[in-house]
Amino acid sequence: IFEKTPPMKSYHIILFLLLTLPTLLFAQSKKEEILLLNTRIDSLTLVCNKLSAEKVALQKEQTQLQEECTSEKGLLQNELLANQKQLESVKKAFQNERELRLQISEQKRSDSLLLVAEIAKLRQDTQQILDSLSSLQELQVAAQKAKTLNGTFYNSKNQSFTISNYSVGESFDFSFKYGVQDEWGCLFETEGIAKLLITEPNDPNEVTYYVGDDAEYPFLKFTIIDFRSIQIWADSEWIGMDCAKFGDSQEEKYTKFVRR
Repeated sequence: IFEKTPPMKSYHIILFLLLTLPTLLFAQSKKEEILLLNTRIDSLTLVCNKLSAEKVALQKEQTQLQEECTSEKGLLQNELLANQKQLESVKKAFQNERELRLQISEQKRSDSLLLVAEIAKLRQDTQQILDSLSSLQELQVAAQKAKTLNGTFYNSKNQSFTISNYSVGESFDFSFKYGVQDEWGCLFETEGIAKLLITEPNDPNEVTYYVGDDAEYPFLKFTIIDFRSIQIWADSEWIGMDCAKFGDSQEEKYTKFVRR
C-alpha cells in the first residue's frame, strides 16, 4: 500500500491507524469468539459422541432387559400355569375330601340311628330281663316263705335257739339259752311265742319277729336273715342294766345264731 500510494504524512498515518484500529480490534475479538465457538463446538461434539455411545449402550441394555423381561415373563407364565394346575388339584382334592366327609358324616348319622335303635332294643331286652329277675325274686321270696324255720340254730359258743310250730307270716314258738354266767348273771334262758313285726319295713331277705304285748316296745326282737341266721335284740330292762352296760353277753358271738 505504501509503495503504490504516495507518501503519507504522519498525521495521515495516525488518522489511518485510528480509523482501522477498531476494525482490527473487532476482527480480533471475532476471531477469538470464533476460536472459542470452535472449542465449544468440539466439546459439544465430544459430548454428543459420548451421548451417542451411551445411547447405543442404553439401547443394548434396554434390548437385553427386554429379552430378560420376556424370558422372565415366560417363566412367570409357566409358573402361573403350574400354580393354576396345582390349585385345581388342591380344589379337586378339597372337593373330594368334602364329599368324603359328607359320606362319613352320613355314615355316622346312619350308624348313630342304628346304635340308637340297638340301644332301645337293648333297653327293652334289659327291662325284660329285669322283669324276669323281679319275677324270679318274687318266686324266691315265695320259696323262702315256703321254707320252714323249725329247727335249732347255734351261736359261736354252741348255745342253741330252737323254733317250732312255725307259721308263715304269723308266729312261731321258741326257746333259747344264751349269754355268760358272769358276776352280773348275764346268762339268759327263756321260751315263748314270737309274732311277725309288721310295723316296720322288711327287706325281702330279712324278717323281724317280736316278743311282748306291745309291738312298738317289745322286750325281745328276732331278726331272721334269709332263713339261715337269727339275731337277738334284747331290751335293757329285760336283761338288766348291768348286763346291758357290762360284760360281753350282748356281743354277736352270743346273740347271733346260725343254722348248721
